[in-house]
Amino acid sequence: ERIIVGDNEPHLTILLDAPAKAGMKRAHKRRAEAGNSDPADRFEQEDDEFHENLRQAFLRVAREHPDRIVVIDATKSKNEIAEQIWDTVTRRLLT
Repeated sequence: ERIIVGDNEPHLTILLDAPAKAGMKRAHKRRAEAGNSDPADRFEQEDDEFHENLRQAFLRVAREHPDRIVVIDATKSKNEIAEQIWDTVTRRLLT
């Protein structure tokens, strides 16, 4: 990665955070609503522990880079999440 992007980093990264079980429940619901009867992909087939470990790794990176990574609670409503994202982008990038 460093060979390709060098020292370039995004000015802002938004991490939508939700417990692993909640995220997987949403993924399964989304697939069902789309009428997708295909088996879950390799990533979705991983167990809850895998997804929770991945979540914790992303949160650790966010704690290490609070100047550029903003964590937003993805268990809130779509409207609340959208409002928080817009507020963050406005405050961080447009002022």
